[in-house]
Amino acid sequence: MKASGLLLKAKAKLDEDSWIQGFSALTKNGEMVSTSDRRACKFCASGALSSVASTPKYGLVAFIEAAEFLDDAVIGKYKGDIVSFNDAKGRKLEQVLKIFDRAAAAAKKVGK
Repeated sequence: MKASGLLLKAKAKLDEDSWIQGFSALTKNGEMVSTSDRRACKFCASGALSSVASTPKYGLVAFIEAAEFLDDAVIGKYKGDIVSFNDAKGRKLEQVLKIFDRAAAAAKKVGK
């Protein structure tokens, strides 16, 4: 799968109930776990990307490319990387989702 597909799949994991700040992944009870843990159901932006990338459908190359497109989308408009962007005080989910859209569009534009 291409980086653009991975980005859109990761974006789909994030909604008002599942998006978090300050942690990569949490269980429904708020326990911190690995992004590949089956109990993980809440994710930050990079955690969602890692969670999707840990499935056999995606490879390491797609993950690295997707992460680079995500960071580039942030750096092009904001200071810092996707982690600092996601965790910024006052950050809204809608802003995070727009970064995923921008990154996926950039990836598609170059056939990734």
